[in-house]
Amino acid sequence: MSLNRFLSNRSLLGVYLGALLLLMHLPVRAERAALLVDVSNGEILHAEHALRPSYPASLTKLMTLYLLFEALNVGKLSMDSKLLVSKLAAAQLPIKLGLRAGKHITVADAINAIVIRSANDVAVVIAEAVGGSHENFVSMMNAKAAEFGMTRTTFRNASGLPHSEQVTNARDMAILAIALFRHYPRDYERFSTKAFEFNGRHIETHNNFLRSFDGAQGMKTGFTCKAGFNLVGSAIRDGKHLVGVVLGAATAGPRDARMTRMMRSGFKSDLAPLFNITTFPDPVGQGSDEAVNQKIIATECLEPKDGKKYMAIKDWSIEIGVEVRLRDAIKRARRFIKKHRAVLKGGQPLLIPRWTQTIIYQVGVTGLKRDNAIDTCLSVRSESVYCVVRSERIEKIAMDRAQRVLKAVEKRDKQLRE
Repeated sequence: MSLNRFLSNRSLLGVYLGALLLLMHLPVRAERAALLVDVSNGEILHAEHALRPSYPASLTKLMTLYLLFEALNVGKLSMDSKLLVSKLAAAQLPIKLGLRAGKHITVADAINAIVIRSANDVAVVIAEAVGGSHENFVSMMNAKAAEFGMTRTTFRNASGLPHSEQVTNARDMAILAIALFRHYPRDYERFSTKAFEFNGRHIETHNNFLRSFDGAQGMKTGFTCKAGFNLVGSAIRDGKHLVGVVLGAATAGPRDARMTRMMRSGFKSDLAPLFNITTFPDPVGQGSDEAVNQKIIATECLEPKDGKKYMAIKDWSIEIGVEVRLRDAIKRARRFIKKHRAVLKGGQPLLIPRWTQTIIYQVGVTGLKRDNAIDTCLSVRSESVYCVVRSERIEKIAMDRAQRVLKAVEKRDKQLRE
């Protein structure tokens, strides 16, 4: 396994925002599937490979929330109910809230954590509270999917973390989104929440469609390397309610742009109804006979495996920015060293992988003397260039954290393969 999966919780917000900006400039690749449906009558306005099997990633959490809303509706839980955090929940991989085993979280906070943060630890907390166990909750998810007629969907966990048997398609995700609106309209409004406060932290949504599209009601994003970038979007304009699904985009930017284009066309009435969501006249043409994709879709997951030599820390270092691709990170560090060699007086590229919704790389230069590191940052900051000086101890702490997460990811991937 390549050294492409790491976590550092230091400077996470700044790194994440930098990654979002970079994602918008990556090459565009075709999505695996796209669908647009009129919620009022189930009429399909656009369908492209809508029955093609794909990995749902965090779109899985739409079903997790549906079953939570169901438990609230029957009185099993209330918004003030406190849910226990188990060891299994606390051990989930990022993205998560970082809940500790033995602690509690209210249902209201849990909903926000799923909608806004897409927290994997909270998904397991909900599963155990509603289902009694994670395994039983997964059975409930599959039973509900069958009840809705989601004929090509199988769930294997409550979070959407990678599992080879956890598959869906665009049609099934649209059916689930519509069921959430029709059955729990008041709870459905929570998908439009853009931020919440938790334990003194201000957490904002990373759903760009919700933040940028007029009339957007939110819903859910999802990402894994094999799923690509997924999005279920909901919007209402002048009483017309549309739900869109985009699966398997190579990056976040094209995914969001595709959703925006579909929605705009739908609201302008540029798209004539094709057929109903319950019946696809050409299922083979929509991908019903295809196998689930086994390749990595997301472009930033396709990285070379020789990055380890750029992760050795020595003496003082500086951090100069963020790149999504490993090769771009290496090029950036080398260009910086060449341009500022007179002030640096040495140094070699340093990359610290970090995990947000994907792998990104904190770019820097290591092997510096303290005064040279300070002088370099003072020099480039005068040109409005980001630069931060780090001691050897601080950078090694960040790298040690990354190594620990790598071991956890390797162990989990091995279990999934077995």
